[in-house]
Amino acid sequence: MNTDWVSVKDRLPSNDCRALVTDGRHVTVADWTRGEGWSLDRDDRNVGIMSDVLTHWMPLPESPVQPRVRGGNSEDLDRALSARFTELEALLGAMNLDYEDGLYRFYHQSVKVYSLQAHTTRAAGLIRVIAGEAGRQTDPWFEAVVAEGTGIKFDAAHNAEWPRHTRPQVEAFLHARYFVEMMVKYGRELDAAPTLLPSGWAAVLSLLGMRGSSQEEWEIRVGCGLCSADV
Repeated sequence: MNTDWVSVKDRLPSNDCRALVTDGRHVTVADWTRGEGWSLDRDDRNVGIMSDVLTHWMPLPESPVQPRVRGGNSEDLDRALSARFTELEALLGAMNLDYEDGLYRFYHQSVKVYSLQAHTTRAAGLIRVIAGEAGRQTDPWFEAVVAEGTGIKFDAAHNAEWPRHTRPQVEAFLHARYFVEMMVKYGRELDAAPTLLPSGWAAVLSLLGMRGSSQEEWEIRVGCGLCSADV
């Protein structure tokens, strides 16, 4: 993969993609959409970077850490996480940048808390892609949390009942960030079926419908060497 910076004056991406971008001073991740241009992952006005002042871009490089996961339907999940691991890492980095300030905005009653929805929507979309590529569907409880905490536009009337309108946004963001973080964490750490299934990885398997009491899960656990685990 080409990892050289490309001037926006020389060339722009030929297909819709995610890329590293810079204004010559700061670096962040952005989406490129043909006909629309660049869309930054976060509100970078605090550090002075805006989509209309970007000078260079670069395709997202391959992650130096290859995910090594086991548990559940490991082959399909390995392939799905390997294909999306760089995106997961970039997304987690973007979410972490807004984590501290985003929760503060809830308690400060600032309209900026509404910006967390963009992260949630992006994370949920990526998680659904990974689930589909692994031949699975996401947990309906997760989908309900995301649905209740996204698609909300600010209205001045919300100020009178601030928690009712904004708390679901914060909760959905935290759930989405948790699963992205766990996929990155255990994609890096696990290289075999663990003797004791970590809670975070068990949560990912639950999210993808890979844990339960069915005969299918029993066969998966036996096949992956998890039949003796404390799960």
